[in-house]
Amino acid sequence: MKNPEVDHFVHELQFQSGVRHDLVVRIRNLVLDVDPRITEELQYGGILFSAGSPFCGLFSYGTHVAIEFSRGAELDDPHGVLEGDGKKRNLILQNATSRQILSAINRLRLVLSEEDSLVIYYAGHGWRNKELDQAFWLPVDAEHNDISSWVSAQQVSDQIKLMHARHVLIVSDSCFSGAMFRSGEPERPDASPNDLAVIAQLENRRSRYVITSGSNEPVTDGGGGGHSIFARALIDALLSIADKPAASGEYLATYKVSA
Repeated sequence: MKNPEVDHFVHELQFQSGVRHDLVVRIRNLVLDVDPRITEELQYGGILFSAGSPFCGLFSYGTHVAIEFSRGAELDDPHGVLEGDGKKRNLILQNATSRQILSAINRLRLVLSEEDSLVIYYAGHGWRNKELDQAFWLPVDAEHNDISSWVSAQQVSDQIKLMHARHVLIVSDSCFSGAMFRSGEPERPDASPNDLAVIAQLENRRSRYVITSGSNEPVTDGGGGGHSIFARALIDALLSIADKPAASGEYLATYKVSA
């Protein structure tokens, strides 16, 4: 059953790329023709198909179209056309609205279990309201002086608190991001953070961490060779990680001064 909101979404795709628009139209029709009970809705910046429960999503990215299956790792793949092992999933929202951001986080809250880990990476504009003493993400539809169109730290934090996921890491590359999530010092182990026994102990603990590109201040969005300075430092830190597990702070602290 076709959804009018999805119709509008698909119509707008033709102004971004005719090729991707045509692919989305053909794949959408193929999915909906399988069974008249299949429904569709806009979620995660794409089309989510359900038959009692969600089973796949259709997404148009900058250079390609992707079909992502909820239980794709269980499908037979004799021709090797599927990617992934079912253990990791990437959800990319490009030029997302406040509703899309909050809706995606809420959906993750509903589906993630204690065996899951979640990383939320936000790269975009940010602002701090001095009267409220609160910082916000400013999505693509943010309007001047209309706080209802912004994404507040409280909205994100409330969703994270309700999540069952064992580990949640928020990485925020935006102005005033340090003011969005303020808390106490994290609990640190007595032994070396590179000790495998300590790492295993930390891995089993429930954790909520935040990495921000700055404190309560504006930050530059360039200077990192096509990335922000913060993003470049984070990428370099991740690329430097050896095969053996290690505490993330050991790597990020190395780039704290140089960034």
